[in-house]
Amino acid sequence: QEGSWRDAKSFGKEKGEELYSETPRYEEVSSEGPDHDKNFVMAIYFGDKKIAEGEGNSKQKAQQDAAQKAIIKEGWEE
Repeated sequence: QEGSWRDAKSFGKEKGEELYSETPRYEEVSSEGPDHDKNFVMAIYFGDKKIAEGEGNSKQKAQQDAAQKAIIKEGWEE
């Protein structure tokens, strides 16, 4: 069901809790650019295992991108 990624973070959290008994955590990998036009890279972890990284022009968007990539990488698409 394409286009259903609007809340990948919530879906990733549910699946992580269901499969790993872990709530995902996000860490900033990097940010670059001027304050008005920063690009963030955030990583999603379950426990100590880094699953994926995502990018965006805000931390929130980078976390959503990381969650979406984790869902795809883990094969959790529905």
